Amino acid sequence: MDSILSYVHLPHKWIRILWKCWHDGVPYNEDIYSKRFREKGSPLVPSAAAA
Repeated sequence: MDSILSYVHLPHKWIRILWKCWHDGVPYNEDIYSKRFREKGSPLVPSAAAA
């Protein structure tokens, strides 16, 4: 069930990201997004990526 919910929530998260980029007039930058995940301690970013 968790994997199904992740597929449901994924489009919503991308819409929020893209809207923020459009609203601020900046292109999407994976480094900024990954940095935010690491700051919040998200398990979605592997610890190797934090180095």
